[in-house]
Amino acid sequence: RRIPGPLFEAPFGLACATLYAALAGFGLPTLRTLLMIAVVALASLRRRHLPVAQGLALAMVAILAVDPLAVLSASFWLSFAGVAMLVFCLGARAGRGVRGLVAAQAVATIGLTPLTVWFFGQSSLVGPLANLVAVPWVSFVVVPLTVLGSLLVLLVPWAGAAALQAAAWMLQALWTPLTWLPQLPFAQWDFA
Repeated sequence: RRIPGPLFEAPFGLACATLYAALAGFGLPTLRTLLMIAVVALASLRRRHLPVAQGLALAMVAILAVDPLAVLSASFWLSFAGVAMLVFCLGARAGRGVRGLVAAQAVATIGLTPLTVWFFGQSSLVGPLANLVAVPWVSFVVVPLTVLGSLLVLLVPWAGAAALQAAAWMLQALWTPLTWLPQLPFAQWDFA
């Protein structure tokens, strides 16, 4: 009752994100996400309302301060453009469950197609279908099992190994049908 929810949630969320980033090896996409979360958490701790555009700009400055050459990577532009599209097109109106996932996937697919074509010269037509299955599967099954296994391996090695093996099986169960999608006719458009 003495500590407002956002003041408690911000450091806890940032600590969890940092732990996850450490487990993921602090790769550039993970570091980018961690810096975005840090910007929002620090604004929350300072009890300041942070407009979305300003939050994205601060996160971009933080990332470029850590890695100035990130501006040259396609993933930098795709991730910032993707977040901006989702926030500005859906905002608080994003639905929950399957409806929200489909809406987010539609916005990301349509909005990022020009950048994808620009960077890679092609656009996947089966990507949205793959993401509709893969994003929730990885987010709610594979990653939690992996994090649980990584933590348990320190305390109870056999339980940690079992959780990591279960995560590997779940990833393999996802991978098999995903390998069929690129073999479909018209799986992608190539642009000159």
